[in-house]
Amino acid sequence: MCVFLSCEPIFEIAFPTKFYEYLICRKQILGICKGELANIINKFGIGCAVSENDIDLLVPFIIRIKNSF
Repeated sequence: MCVFLSCEPIFEIAFPTKFYEYLICRKQILGICKGELANIINKFGIGCAVSENDIDLLVPFIIRIKNSF
């Protein structure tokens, strides 16, 4: 499950509706975001949230998810 958010300042405090739907699915969430949404994803271990330019954190997460199937 992927959550991609714009870099606009409003998205540092706003949560998209699809985030709640992804939580119900109980799958790992890949968040390309920052702010409060990124904090929640990382703090509670429900996936990995990185900024759009942070490839060093993104690639290992994708490989780990791929290998889990």
